[in-house]
Amino acid sequence: MSCCCARSTSASVQPVVSGGGAAGAPDAVAQASAQAAPQTVAASTTSTPATAPAGLSGPAAALQGKDKVKAIDVSKWQGDIDWPKVAATGVQVAYIKATEGTDYTNANYAKDRAAANANGITIGAYDFAQPGTAGGVEANARAEAEHFLAEAKVQKGDMAPVLDLESANGLSKADISAWASTWADTVKAATGVQPTMYVSPSFADAHLDPAAASKFNLWVAHWDTDNPRVPSGFDGWKVHQYTSDGSVDGIAGRVDMDWVKDPASLVIR
Repeated sequence: MSCCCARSTSASVQPVVSGGGAAGAPDAVAQASAQAAPQTVAASTTSTPATAPAGLSGPAAALQGKDKVKAIDVSKWQGDIDWPKVAATGVQVAYIKATEGTDYTNANYAKDRAAANANGITIGAYDFAQPGTAGGVEANARAEAEHFLAEAKVQKGDMAPVLDLESANGLSKADISAWASTWADTVKAATGVQPTMYVSPSFADAHLDPAAASKFNLWVAHWDTDNPRVPSGFDGWKVHQYTSDGSVDGIAGRVDMDWVKDPASLVIR
């Protein structure tokens, strides 16, 4: 995480939608270790939900009617990714780290999102949260959200933007909740969609009140279980990171692996 750029200095967020790993310490039933044998992505489920949203195009069109699809989440630490090989494994969604805090941008983000899309993979951008109080909690959250929006260049056809919340940075539960709520409001105002939060159940219980949680879809980090726990305030889970010790052809080393439930419902229109 050494590549930085100046954060956006705009005073207000303008709509950014145009036509066209989350590493941490999540809860685990049996926590995966760095030495554990890598897991391979399982076969995707293709049954049709009762109501499948219409109007999808581009890579996201392939998500229409799917009940659950395979996903990965990556950052610059995955290095050079061979996206054609990744696509050949059946991965249909890739969450890519775009930013962290108010001044860091993933140098591989732009090329990875373009290459993933070119190979039929729908992308979602995530911001690794660094909550702070500089200028006030709400102002700090808005600054980080604006930096994310400026660098992620979220578009129609992307998955809903993600806040990766793993660090409290010494803030109280009330301040973390206010910070996350402001980030959600800022991103929703710019994109028109409810964002998603990546969080472990234990971190959410300790640092997030239900009112703030309710502003997000839930991407739950709960390893080695098919039945992840849903923290208070969230309306079930939409994405489940089930291991950090996976293996996918086209990526060297370990990779976080996920299921996305009813993926079409998370696509920006």
